[in-house]
Amino acid sequence: MKIHYLLIITYFLLATACATSSSYGTLETPRDSHQPEESTLFIPAGVDSVTAAEAEQIADSSFVSYEEEQRAEQLKMDAEAYRASSDTVWYYLTLNNPDEYFVSEEDSLESIRTFNRGAEFYIELNNLGASSNLPSQELQRRQAEYLNNAIAAMEESVTLNPFEGETRYYLAQLYEIKATRLQNNQEFQNAIDVLEKLIRIEKGEPLFYEVLGDNYAAVGNYPKAAENFSLAREVKEEISTLTDYYFENGHISEQDSSDLFLYAYYEGEALTYYLQASEALRAFELAKELAPTEEEKGFAEAEIEFINWDEGNITASFARDSIVTLVNSGRLSEAEIGFKELKRSLQTQNARDEIDWRLAVVEYELEKDETAADRLMQLVNRTPTQENGMPADSTYNQYFSDYGLICFNIGQRHLRERDRRTALKYFRQSTKVKGQYSARANLQIADLLKNNIPEAIRHAQEAEEEINLLNENDTKALYSLLTDLYRRDGNLNQARYYRQLWSEL
Repeated sequence: MKIHYLLIITYFLLATACATSSSYGTLETPRDSHQPEESTLFIPAGVDSVTAAEAEQIADSSFVSYEEEQRAEQLKMDAEAYRASSDTVWYYLTLNNPDEYFVSEEDSLESIRTFNRGAEFYIELNNLGASSNLPSQELQRRQAEYLNNAIAAMEESVTLNPFEGETRYYLAQLYEIKATRLQNNQEFQNAIDVLEKLIRIEKGEPLFYEVLGDNYAAVGNYPKAAENFSLAREVKEEISTLTDYYFENGHISEQDSSDLFLYAYYEGEALTYYLQASEALRAFELAKELAPTEEEKGFAEAEIEFINWDEGNITASFARDSIVTLVNSGRLSEAEIGFKELKRSLQTQNARDEIDWRLAVVEYELEKDETAADRLMQLVNRTPTQENGMPADSTYNQYFSDYGLICFNIGQRHLRERDRRTALKYFRQSTKVKGQYSARANLQIADLLKNNIPEAIRHAQEAEEEINLLNENDTKALYSLLTDLYRRDGNLNQARYYRQLWSEL
């Protein structure tokens, strides 16, 4: 059973927190130009040979609202003071000790009469369910009428004799039917009132607590939702060791194990929406322990990662996912503003780095190429790296890769504009990030510098070292270029070698 969260923080658009994939361009052959190029040195933004340009001022407005936190607190207060409908019935449903309550003979007889009246409505309800000759609306109207009449009669019977087991049993069935119908019609608060009565009759059925938790979540009362999912788990733990399966096998069944995991998981979800990081983490850690499969364990770990993204700053985690949803729907300008505002509220450098990366990708998509490159360069420069130049934290690999990609594509754009000097700077910057685009950038540099044979050969050889990252067309272009460079350098053996490799493709 899945929690139906209808009351979600305004900007909490659930989505997958996954990286946005984009295609930035492909390797193109530069067009030669005989026009003279500027000799004045130009250092564009995003190239680390100069001091990085100052980051754009963050707009002084608030993206994240804390109104829902106050709303959640109010819901908690409301939950503690919820109104018990049908107070008289509520009282009699809570009676447990027959010795403390005297049932007169007259009340006992009247209880039987009202029970019979309710039973008649119950029978009519069942018979009507099998009928198919009534229009659907009329069928639903009659079913609701019989159901309500049966409940009213059974409730009256309970007030006359609270300890008649059969009456309470059938009343519980009627409550369950009504609660299901109300929930299906999204009358969640009314379903809650009925379910609260139901669990006073039947305290040993975890499913009722689960459904009650779902309904509390649907109206945004996450504290009560979490409480009921916790109760569902506790009841399930008690009864799981009383089954035939347990006595025959010495352990609880796979289904019982899965239910315990789900109840802990649902409790964690409700506490997450209530913005209670430590309690939510406790529930998800328990869910990890209870998970019967690696897949379910992974679900709990993903939720823990979500909460810990900014050290328990759940509001920021929801906001991040909300903005990612804007990106995925193509609302890039809104996403750009959102990421800038979100960054102001973050507590950890890792979270700020991720948002800088996401913001740079959005800026690039908005054709703010140099701004994006500059932002990523600052990120890369402040990130600890290994000896090979790649980040010590593997989660940063995507940030580095996109930096190399963006620099490569900016270089391509400058080639199309016949600005080879600037293109060369961006290609060289791209080679500093090892990966697919460093190989392509080295190939492009070798082609640009083919009149400088030693330098061109050096870059071509560096591209060859990463040849597994090149596609077939790029590989053929590399072998053709090396053949020409070595021929012009007077090294005919090497020229023949690469000519042979080219012919075998």
